[in-house]
Amino acid sequence: MRLSVGPHAAILSPRERERVLTAILLLRDDESLPAIDIVSDAGVTASLGAVGERRTVTGPDAALWAWLTGRTAGEGVTDAEGITFPLAG
Repeated sequence: MRLSVGPHAAILSPRERERVLTAILLLRDDESLPAIDIVSDAGVTASLGAVGERRTVTGPDAALWAWLTGRTAGEGVTDAEGITFPLAG
């Protein structure tokens, strides 16, 4: 079962959503992950992983953090097909 971020992300300010995404990116900084560049709609950028051909995944902060924490399969983000993360917790 996957959990949704849902409307709860809306109670956070844009700056708070950016901080949550930045913290999650630090948790997922692992060279054994697929090579991806993250670009959020708010301007947060990061490079993760080193496995395979590098691709860029984009989307809103909340959609990216849901995907990066394993709460979704990538709904709301682009070019994440085939990349899933284990549920963080």
